[in-house]
Amino acid sequence: MKNIEELVNKIHLGRWEAVMPQIPDNSVDIIITSPPYNIDLGSSKGKKGYDVHDDNLPYTEYLNWMDNLFTECHRVLKVGGRICVNIADGSNGSIMTHADFSVRMRDKHKFIPMTTIVWDKHQMGSSTAWGSYQSPSSPSFPTQFEFIIVMAKDTKKHEGDKSKITVGGKEFQTNSRALWAFSPESKMKKQFDHPAMFPKELPYRLIQQLTYADDIVLDTFSGAGTTCTVAKELGRRYIGIEMSEKYHETSVRRLDNTGVIKDQQLEWMQ
Repeated sequence: MKNIEELVNKIHLGRWEAVMPQIPDNSVDIIITSPPYNIDLGSSKGKKGYDVHDDNLPYTEYLNWMDNLFTECHRVLKVGGRICVNIADGSNGSIMTHADFSVRMRDKHKFIPMTTIVWDKHQMGSSTAWGSYQSPSSPSFPTQFEFIIVMAKDTKKHEGDKSKITVGGKEFQTNSRALWAFSPESKMKKQFDHPAMFPKELPYRLIQQLTYADDIVLDTFSGAGTTCTVAKELGRRYIGIEMSEKYHETSVRRLDNTGVIKDQQLEWMQ
């Protein structure tokens, strides 16, 4: 186990199973992450998958993998620290991944629920997966939204220096409504060649609403480094963990501000 100062402001190459044990107990203020959804990403024709991860684990094995992660997350969080998990349900909502995560995080790992945010991705009308079209026999219900599970360790209150609050009144009000509406990432998915990036808007809102300047932000599946990039821009310290050498290299380059396209404007400010 290392001193926390040896770990911050770095993207660490490796699986979370190898890197997380190096993080001291009670040292992280917030975890913002989006694990693989286990929806067999890349199986559809023309769709890109992960380069080093099998996104089609048996569901019980997948949940057990996440259980092990949540155990480590609870250990490294400070009292009053928060965990925010962006996840989508599978099979047009019939595999209720967000519900399984929520129950296990609360009952097995003793996190305290704060809210479940519904992220409307502005994609209504883009899907044609109708199932039994014009028949009640077996209709399909495509989901153009995802979930952000927000829970806390031991207490919902996160103590901090009031002079280090950075959220403004307008954005606090917007963020406090648990229905968030903004588009998914598109430009940077192409720029960084990553199949499953969320937009900067998502970690931006969470970091502003739930942390103070200088807090430590951890992303256990940092991908192209979006969470860490936003944390740095907002004056927070960050720890990224990425299993792919390709995406690790991309995120390190991105955090060094080299070869990066101009970031999108945050939608709440438009």
